[in-house]
Amino acid sequence: MEQQDRGRAGRARVQLEAVFAAEFAAQPEGRRALLLAGLETTTSWEAWQHLRFTRNPEEARQVMA
Repeated sequence: MEQQDRGRAGRARVQLEAVFAAEFAAQPEGRRALLLAGLETTTSWEAWQHLRFTRNPEEARQVMA
């Protein structure tokens, strides 16, 4: 199970890098890793699950805006 999770996370990272390639390219090298980490965190299942169970829909939308 843990290996599956790591595989899923790796695929998500690759997808984020592809989708935001232009934005990453415009950033200094050190900043890219921080931006990617932030995107990985905010788009993770755990983040969505947390919002779903701790906030109402309007609050969740505001958090993600």
